[in-house]
Amino acid sequence: MARCSELDIDKKTFKGFSDPATSAQSAAAWSVGLNWWLNANVRWMVSFSHTTFVGGGGVNYLIPSTTAPPATVTHQDESVLFTRIQIAF
Repeated sequence: MARCSELDIDKKTFKGFSDPATSAQSAAAWSVGLNWWLNANVRWMVSFSHTTFVGGGGVNYLIPSTTAPPATVTHQDESVLFTRIQIAF
């Protein structure tokens, strides 16, 4: 399996609940995975996903009021390895 996805959040979406200057504004992700049927009742699945976040902080020394530290979630990309076992009876 393979999948690509993207999330783009309007800056007005969380008005009053979060600060668009310090929160992620979009995310792009891709995933790959394998399914293995051990028998008719047992399936093992493994997938790897990688997500990149955009937005949230930036330094503009010319306009000190807009200087904000990067948000924790946008500091680095996120990589996740999922494994699952499904048993049907």
